[in-house]
Amino acid sequence: MVHTTIYPHTNRKHRKGHVLPFALSDVLFIRGGSNCSYFILKGGKEWQSTYTMVFYGQYLPDHFVRIQRSYIINRWEVKRICEDTKKVQLSDGTELSVSHPQWKAIKYQLQRQ
Repeated sequence: MVHTTIYPHTNRKHRKGHVLPFALSDVLFIRGGSNCSYFILKGGKEWQSTYTMVFYGQYLPDHFVRIQRSYIINRWEVKRICEDTKKVQLSDGTELSVSHPQWKAIKYQLQRQ
């Protein structure tokens, strides 16, 4: 089993890093909940964390992009950008809306990959 460790803080509580029980390459997107995050993985699996999206958003690699308040996507998993509806379609067929204020910046980021 592959594990991913992110090293977010220098304080004692997180000195050893936060271990995720999967590889970041398996993540399609992250959905925010109230004071928690849900990692949606390839193969339809889901993993819940008690850390927020703000926590993860600070330490994820550049290929993870926040498209709206509730979603961070793995841009390597974007299959299509739908300009009419301002949505992105992921490799598993999931369609997620991009926030209107961020549309141009997100579209540029996704097209340059």
